[in-house]
Order: sequence, then structure tokens, then C-alpha cells
Amino acid sequence: MSFLSAVRPTHLVVALLVAGALLIGGALEPSGTARASTSTCDPGFVHPTGEFLDETIETTDGLTREYNLRVPSGYNPGQATPLVFNLHGFTSTTIAQDLISELPATAEAEGFILVTPQGTVNQNNLPFWNSAGAPSPIPDDVAFISELLSSLQRELCIDPARVFATGLSNGGFMSSLLGCALSDRIAAIAPVAGTTFPSTCAVRPMPVIAFHGTEDMLVSLGPVENTAIPAWAAHNNCDPATIQNPVAPTSGVRLTRYANCDGGATVELYVVFDADLVTVGDQGAGHTWPGSAFLMTPFFIDLIGLTSPEISANDLMWDFFLAHPLPNAPKPFQAPTPPPPPVGVGGVAFEPDLAALGLEAPAGSSSNNAGAWAIAAGAVAGAIALTGAAWYARRRPARE
Repeated sequence: MSFLSAVRPTHLVVALLVAGALLIGGALEPSGTARASTSTCDPGFVHPTGEFLDETIETTDGLTREYNLRVPSGYNPGQATPLVFNLHGFTSTTIAQDLISELPATAEAEGFILVTPQGTVNQNNLPFWNSAGAPSPIPDDVAFISELLSSLQRELCIDPARVFATGLSNGGFMSSLLGCALSDRIAAIAPVAGTTFPSTCAVRPMPVIAFHGTEDMLVSLGPVENTAIPAWAAHNNCDPATIQNPVAPTSGVRLTRYANCDGGATVELYVVFDADLVTVGDQGAGHTWPGSAFLMTPFFIDLIGLTSPEISANDLMWDFFLAHPLPNAPKPFQAPTPPPPPVGVGGVAFEPDLAALGLEAPAGSSSNNAGAWAIAAGAVAGAIALTGAAWYARRRPARE
């Protein structure tokens, strides 16, 4: 069965209609201003506001990489503005990630710059992030994000103390890698449905807020809750965990929180164990983004499971980000000072899992692997539908 034939016509219509509704609604969101920064740019970086799709950058490894940029309407050329990287999942796209996460509306309302980069494709022509830090010839995505940040710092007044990363699934793994490999530039991370701790991470304490569902069939909760999050907490030298279960009297969400960490680098994990709001603990969330109205449709429920409406990953991560700026951050980039050199993985050792990246099939593929690939194929079909809807609903503004 082809990817497109796996999409039911009714579900495709629902996806397209919801995409249009969200795009229109996002355009009507009031503009906000991020909590004031003491950093300024003099002279300021004048830049048009709005969204800029399919922007490109030539990287030092000779590749042309794409990204979407959204500059909030409240952007002040002389006021240092926060920036958030929003990383898509395996098989997905920039437009699909922005629709799924709904971060463009949050960025406009809260007044931060949103950057949604596009990964490269693997041998099966499926988009992915090199989240294991695998060596050449696989693209160095850490270097790409670092170079992209340096480029944007020459165009916009960006607050070096408030640069953050989030992502879904493979994008969550990538944000975890960035938290280690670019800890001198990324202030805090917020992986969703995909959190890892790199095998070697001899860097400063990194604030982490993560989200995961108990019924996630693509990325199991167990390794995240029992290995990755405790590893980040140990790295940050936190006190033993405190568990709030549920988070609120009517919430099917538990919060595991590690506090009193070195440098104030708190580690938090929100686990959604009740997403259907019927019987407590009856059905947890799937491979989803908490609070995403876009995912609360039959199309995505069939594809990746339930989405919790009780918490908003966007609201929680933004509050967390603002509470965890980068310590000892440099001043904003000032022209004509040369930009800082690209920062790659450097001396940090990583053990790539090529099978997890979809670069090679595990030996003796089981029915579980086949099922995961079937779901991934469905995700591609959904991404195709989302991309088509977005392109019909959007106009790319011209650079001034």
C-alpha cells in the first residue's frame, strides 16, 4: 500500500480543514512581547516581521540547508529577543512541525523568534536528524544548527542568554544532543516524545523539561523515564526526584521533578497517563504534543494516539525557558565584529545508533520493527497532507 493510499479521504479532508483553521487562527493571534531583556543591540538589527518560508543557508560542509523563520510583530531591532529552535520528527517537515506544535502562534503571542529547520534525508529518502552525532558522511546537524544560529545573529537582535531548543520524536532526540554539544549557546531544552542523554556529556548543567505519553508506541516511555531523565538529573547534580501524581486534581498527568541542581538546572518530566479523560489511567497519550489541537482529530488519533488537552507543552516549556537563561552569556552580536566560528560536536564522544536513525534496518527485523515502519509510513502520508494544506493556505512574504 502506498503512503497516500493509506490516508482515508475523510481524514485527509479533516487534516486540510484543521490546517486552514489553525493557520487563520494563528494569523489573528495578538502580538506579545517577551519578558524584557537587559541586553540591547546598538545599532539595532532592522528586519521585517512575519514568516519567511524555505529560507536557505550554505553550510561549511557544502550543503544548502532550509529553515522557516518567524519574526514576531512586536520585534524591536534594538532589544535582544529570545529564539527557539523547533525540530521536526523522523519523516516530517518544517511546515508539519509548526502545525503539530502550534509554536508559531505561541511565538507571536509571547514575542520570541521561532526557527524551524529542515533535516536532511536518509538512504530511504526520509527526512531525519543526525541525533546520535554519527560521523561523516552523515550530515553534522550540530554544526548546521550552530552555523544557522551564527547567521541569524548577524540579521536579528537575538538574546544570547535565551536561545532554546525543542523538538518532537527524532527532533526531541536532536534537541537532547544540542543540549550537550551546544551547551555554551543553548540555554535549555524541551524534548517532546523523545529524550536521550548522550553517552558522554562533560558540559555545564543543562535545564531540561520533557513530555511523554504512556501509550507512545514509537518511542517507549521506559528508557526516557528510567534512564535518560535520571541521567540528566545526575549530570546536573540534582536532589532526588519529587513526584506529583496527578499534577492537578483533575489531570491525568504526573510530574517528576529534580530540583536544587547545580546552576539551578532543574530537570522535569511530564508523563501523560490519562488522555481520554474517561477513566483515570485507562488510556495514556500517544506519540503526541500535549495541548496540540491540531493532533486532536480522528486522523492523528488513528495514526499516533491520543493527545492530552489538559496541559500545554508550549505554555509549560516557555515558562521553563524564561526561568532558565544561559549563565554568563555573551553580549548580543554587534556588527561589524566577525561572527563566532561554527561549533560542532568537537571532543564530545557519541555512539551513533544508525538503526534508530533509519539508516539501516536492524538485523532480523521483527514484527515490532515492521509495525514501527508502518506507522512511520503513515506519518509520511500525514506530513504530505499537511505540507499541501500549508502551501495552499500560506503566502511567502518577500524579504525587504
